[in-house]
Amino acid sequence: QSYKQVFCQYPLAKKGTNALPKYWKNENDYIYRKVAGADNKKILNEAFADSDGDGVCDIQEVQGCSNPEACNFNPNTTEEIPCIIPFPNCVECNVTGTGLVLVDTDGDGLCDAEDTPTCLGDFDNNGTIASSDLLFLLSQFGCQSDCSADLNGDGVVETSDFLLMFSIYGTDCQ
Repeated sequence: QSYKQVFCQYPLAKKGTNALPKYWKNENDYIYRKVAGADNKKILNEAFADSDGDGVCDIQEVQGCSNPEACNFNPNTTEEIPCIIPFPNCVECNVTGTGLVLVDTDGDGLCDAEDTPTCLGDFDNNGTIASSDLLFLLSQFGCQSDCSADLNGDGVVETSDFLLMFSIYGTDCQ
């Protein structure tokens, strides 16, 4: 039955007034009117805002990196931020996962991957200055800058580096 039918069959109020039976009245109307009021529209608009249009409300966005190798990896990421990627043997994630720290076991300020061998002339880091190290030095002969086989530190690989290599050849570094 519709309201009109009920009203016509059972007059609930004086003629011309809008009276509703008690069971038709929603006890929460007051709350609904308050929530839908002008004061709350701004709050509701902010609560359901989606500034990037990805279908996730801004207040529910989860920032992180979706790369599992990153320090700031988050499998629940909805908002991608720059990934913080560690470098093996040089830089690793800090304990909070928000940055990087230098891997420097000897405390010299250089990461372990870029550190010079602990034994001068042991280019292959096998613990002995042998023919493989001499061959590496020979392959660098004539180098004029950024020379990894520069034994005496003068910036070039020349005869003086070979003389130094011959003086330490056969040394056991361990």
